[in-house]
Amino acid sequence: MSPSEAAQDKARTPPESRARVRGGYPGVRGTGSQLPSYPRPMANSSLPGSPSPDAQASGGAGILRRLGLFGGSFDPVHTGHLGIAREALRVAALDRIWFLPAAQPPHKPERRLAGPEDRVAMLELALAEEPRMEVRCDELERGGTSWTIDTVRALEGEAEELWLLIGSDNLPGLPGWREVEELLERARPLVAARDGAAAAALDEAAR
Repeated sequence: MSPSEAAQDKARTPPESRARVRGGYPGVRGTGSQLPSYPRPMANSSLPGSPSPDAQASGGAGILRRLGLFGGSFDPVHTGHLGIAREALRVAALDRIWFLPAAQPPHKPERRLAGPEDRVAMLELALAEEPRMEVRCDELERGGTSWTIDTVRALEGEAEELWLLIGSDNLPGLPGWREVEELLERARPLVAARDGAAAAALDEAAR
């Protein structure tokens, strides 16, 4: 697809169906590439994980009650990420999940990542039909090593409760995370089992 065709295609897409991107990262554009379509969760306020009454009453504006933070390189984003996020919404009754692509993951200091514009564009496409998930560019704007504790401190005022999505494969290294004790005081860990199915197991104590 040529750049002009991609622009025309984006113009035809209803604004409400596009992924929300916050943080104002400059130069982010769609790539024109196609990602697999993902089934949407059922929209039913009686289901576990539906937005809290406060969030529904405010139309999603203002401070959220429960906000999930999902960091990573997302190089690329894939169905496993989407499955973990959907399960976290359901199990922990989160109002929203913010995907936070890292500028430089601390556990991958030598890895060359795709450009931030490309990674954000892939997330935009993947989340286009996920109304309770959005992309935040806070870590990209901050630059340098993306320490989770810095992100949590910066976002504390955004919700009454912050929940940190962690893959079970990252648990063995959790004690080595920067200022981990403070981190787990400021954000409640939500541990997802990565066993091929997006089955998520909660472990609020991050054992």
